[in-house]
Amino acid sequence: MKKITVLASVIVLVVLFSSGTEMSTGIVGYTGSPGENTCAACHSGGLNSNGGSINITASPTFVNNTYTPNSTYHITVTINGTGKSIFGFDFEALNNSNTTVGTIAVTDANKTQTSVTSNRNNIVHKKDGGASTNSASFTFDWTAPASGAVNFYASGVAGNGNQSDGGGDDVYTSSMQLSSDGTAIHTVSNICTKVFPNPVTDYFTLQMNLLSKENVTVALYSTEGKLVKKMFSDMIFTGAYSQTFSTEGISTGSYILKVSSESGAVNNIQKLVVQ
Repeated sequence: MKKITVLASVIVLVVLFSSGTEMSTGIVGYTGSPGENTCAACHSGGLNSNGGSINITASPTFVNNTYTPNSTYHITVTINGTGKSIFGFDFEALNNSNTTVGTIAVTDANKTQTSVTSNRNNIVHKKDGGASTNSASFTFDWTAPASGAVNFYASGVAGNGNQSDGGGDDVYTSSMQLSSDGTAIHTVSNICTKVFPNPVTDYFTLQMNLLSKENVTVALYSTEGKLVKKMFSDMIFTGAYSQTFSTEGISTGSYILKVSSESGAVNNIQKLVVQ
């Protein structure tokens, strides 16, 4: 393998490609965020050119580039490059002070792993994790913070598999700026709730576990606080409870689902996305 000696330290470059597979796991700290290089520091061939791309998407979607505090999103980073056979990436989420914000969790251990550099948490491709033709996608979970600005940074490589990083490997970068949607998610000790699926198309299920008998109301509000639909109001007894609701007649968009009780012991607010 190729070696570079800097100030008597030997750094082994672990981004070589061979026979259509990646020789090693990606190097952290090359997302293009403030203070970092991109993958172009090692790979040459083109930066944000030659017809390829890198895209960051989320489920549920970030409506108007906002996130719901403390919610978990399934993030997908996709690198496209026609004629390319190997792909890699580096991703991190930072606040405006350029330190890690939120929590990254691996969901596909065969293709990705987390690592830390300069107190920043990164997720990168694993060895052979990006062997594909024309494009590759990497998925993971990210849990949003309680508040504050969030900046996503990603850098990706679309490689040609010629066993060299010296030419023909195109590099692409992307970033995304998010802010809190202002929805405070509150859960009090008397209730544990789960809503799925979310986003919802036709029906969603609400599961609850009450510690005491309560007269519970389930209502849907607009993000401006206007009542859209009262979906349920009845006495629920101690223990597990589950009910499925229809979204028929409700326009697509983001809403606030509020579960509350007359006594005030139950007060749960969640974001619900109708597709």
